[in-house]
Amino acid sequence: MFFIESTIRHDLDNEIQLFQVETPFVGQQSAGHLLEVSGWIVSSTSDPVVEIIVGCGTAPIAAFPINVARPDVDAAFPGLGAEKVCGFRGLILAARLPRHFKLSVGYRTMSGAIGKIYECSGKYEGLCRPARASAFNPVMVTSLGRTGSSWLMHLLLQHPLCMTLDDWPYEAAVVQAAVARLRSDAEHPHGREQPQSWTPLESGSRWGSINPFAHEHILRWFESDQIQIWAEAASLDIIAFYRRHSIELGKPGASLFLEKFKPDDNAAVARQLFPEAREILLVRDFRDMVASIIAFNERRHALDFGATAATNNSDYVSLLRPSVEALLEVRTCRPDVLVLRYEDLIVNERNELAKVLFHIGADPSEEAVAEVLHNAYLSSSSSTHFGHRTSADAVRSIGRWRYDLSTEVAEACQREFKDVLGAFGYS
Repeated sequence: MFFIESTIRHDLDNEIQLFQVETPFVGQQSAGHLLEVSGWIVSSTSDPVVEIIVGCGTAPIAAFPINVARPDVDAAFPGLGAEKVCGFRGLILAARLPRHFKLSVGYRTMSGAIGKIYECSGKYEGLCRPARASAFNPVMVTSLGRTGSSWLMHLLLQHPLCMTLDDWPYEAAVVQAAVARLRSDAEHPHGREQPQSWTPLESGSRWGSINPFAHEHILRWFESDQIQIWAEAASLDIIAFYRRHSIELGKPGASLFLEKFKPDDNAAVARQLFPEAREILLVRDFRDMVASIIAFNERRHALDFGATAATNNSDYVSLLRPSVEALLEVRTCRPDVLVLRYEDLIVNERNELAKVLFHIGADPSEEAVAEVLHNAYLSSSSSTHFGHRTSADAVRSIGRWRYDLSTEVAEACQREFKDVLGAFGYS
């Protein structure tokens, strides 16, 4: 199901004496859904490498400890002074990757020094499509925080075809919970308390005292057929959940279940579980997004949306850069997404809502749009909705960065987001 087209081995740096990435390698192909990253690495200083970090696009997707004994390395390089435990080995569910993927392999030392040692590019065919189309499918609202996703969900939920699990701000994650279970089972063949490896710890394997993956045919069965079976079971569990929920809601005709997603690999797996899913990529001027996050945190005396990792607001803007880039990656990797700008939804609400309804396969007529908007505003006067706001009204939230952000934070936004702002049509 995947094929490795090219690899790049990076030059040694001051931290690393020697390394070898054994898998993935050029020309490697597999009919399965698990990609193994393995090899060994020896540091050149007294600061040992403690883990290998695998990235895809702008984000790390896996971290594997240096915990594999490699006496063969010391035997092959007697003058190297290689530690007996210098190897790494880990598994990644390939469904987390784009169809055309590029992986990076890096390291982190005990003191926190990081570096990159290897890259590879390849193709992944994806999970097998289900034998028949599902009567229930997700509508995925992929976005970052403070970009209007709760209001968009509130609008769509007024349509008789749409449902979700909870109330405002609609944070249910039924699909993502199923994806997490699938990932955990697939990437930990010996059990969730075991390493992400074909080799178990000395005890505690779900398979008992034997390692069935020492048999090649069992290993190939697991990485292909077993994962496909689990994937189909995950989608059926989600459908059963929402079928029951639609009845309890009094909306037995609802067939579209709405969930929010971040622009990460959970969304990529969900798209493979449900090939007929409809995805909306919701973006907002990232400068206004930052202004809204800062105001929201100040009002609540909290540090949400990842702000705890920053020393100040300008530093926080830099930390947001990978997430903002990830939105652009979604548009590139999944060109069938509907890109919806928050500003357009606020200023040209009827037309934009009609586009969204058409995209998800719901009635986009003027009458349907009018009814959705009427019901949405009728039910949006609660204190919960108003407590979520950080501006007097939606129109005033557009361009707020010009008067809300300090000069330093505004300059940080321009520096970090300029190219992505332009890509989404912001000046």
